Amino acid sequence: MKRFRRYTISLRAPRIAPGKRHPYREFLDTVKTKLVSMGFQEMRGSLVETEFWNMDALFMPQFHPARDIHDVYFVKEPTHASSIAEPFLSRVTQAHQNGGETGSTGWNYPFNAERARRLVLRSQGTAVSARTLAAQPAVPGKYFSIARCFRYDQVDATHATDFFQVEGIVLGEDINFRTLLGLLNLFAREVAQAKEVKFLPAYFPFTEPSVELHVRHPKLGWMELGGAGLFRPEVTLPLGVTVPVIAWGLGLDRMAMVALGIHDIRELFTDNLDLIRSTRGPSRFHMPTITIFKQDLEGLLAAPGEAPQPITMEQLEESLMLVKGELRGQNPDTGELRIELQDSNRPDLWCCEGIARQIRVKRQGSLARYNFLTTPSKSPKRLNVAPGLEEIRPYVAACTATGYRVTQEGLAQLIQTQEKLAEMFGRKRRTVSIGLYRLAAIEFPVTYDLVKPDEVTFTPLGMDTVMTLGEMLLVHPKGSGVRRDSRGT
Repeated sequence: MKRFRRYTISLRAPRIAPGKRHPYREFLDTVKTKLVSMGFQEMRGSLVETEFWNMDALFMPQFHPARDIHDVYFVKEPTHASSIAEPFLSRVTQAHQNGGETGSTGWNYPFNAERARRLVLRSQGTAVSARTLAAQPAVPGKYFSIARCFRYDQVDATHATDFFQVEGIVLGEDINFRTLLGLLNLFAREVAQAKEVKFLPAYFPFTEPSVELHVRHPKLGWMELGGAGLFRPEVTLPLGVTVPVIAWGLGLDRMAMVALGIHDIRELFTDNLDLIRSTRGPSRFHMPTITIFKQDLEGLLAAPGEAPQPITMEQLEESLMLVKGELRGQNPDTGELRIELQDSNRPDLWCCEGIARQIRVKRQGSLARYNFLTTPSKSPKRLNVAPGLEEIRPYVAACTATGYRVTQEGLAQLIQTQEKLAEMFGRKRRTVSIGLYRLAAIEFPVTYDLVKPDEVTFTPLGMDTVMTLGEMLLVHPKGSGVRRDSRGT
């Protein structure tokens, strides 16, 4: 009798390392895609810049210590540009010497036009913004640039001699400091995927008021992402701009450290293939990844009337294979689990209850359906949508579940489920909404109507700032995704 070698079907297949984009390159592409989707136009500029556009046009005096050779790289050949465009040279010269027509007293020193022509490697992305302001930008308008910058610095875990900055400006009659804070908070949470954000007062020669954006790295603690503020009149008026302009320059390398889970900035440019292959980039086509708690899963897997039994990590990974899931991270102290689901067409699995139910189905066979799926509603609920709103927010179908007690973790899972449903089935259009209401206090039918964007104020989800609907449409990703010309509606 022929004997066969033992074959275990639960073992993982051999690892295959196919070709892939570098995770940092993928991160940069994702940042650009998000900004373009929010209505920003891209700015471009040269790596070699004159001191005029790199510093003088930004109202940075020629005696400022940041202009010293220890912070800026000078070009050896040629050393100077042939000329600086007028009337900008004359206007900026006057702004530095006596304030010109800006209403300022200036810096009160003799401006050196020869030094303004000296060539340097671009030390800040704001130089690209200065050139854009001088090129008659649209008003209102939103612009961004992913600019490579160069500064003399001591290389360590959070500093490098060359780095990417995401530079941005927004022009408009109604732009203010509150708009800026909303955008910075949005960038920190959406781009860097930061969980904790804080603002600190700061000083920059070209903005007033000024602010620094800080985020908490899970290992390195609080670190600065960059600075921002409202451009001073000494910057905008000499360049021909008469409306308020908010500006920011944030370090993309540090954003990538938080988003990619990297603890040393030098790892962004490593030649370690194992590290590159194991680092997962922020792909726009990622599989759903949810966060649940191990103790919740243990309780849901227990048989009715029995106490929950602890699950080992090996048992957990075997159970997740039944739902095409893979453990991507864990916190032993809190029991938090990050699970990636390979089947994106199963939104019922995007919560702890759905995973536990499917595992029990695979182990025990079919289970009874949920009551709210089989019991007809005694009093049908009806939503009336105003005719002018039908093209913007059409309601096609709805399901009401009652008697649901929400914990903090459960609320986060509901929000996460809504986002995944909208992304997968709504093609990123906000066609899915999960709400928590006191049904007893609602009188049906409910009517949805149009409102004036500047008369309604509220605090958008995930933000701490109260804003009008018009402001939300400008600075919030959900608003920019459905934004229309709201003037006069």
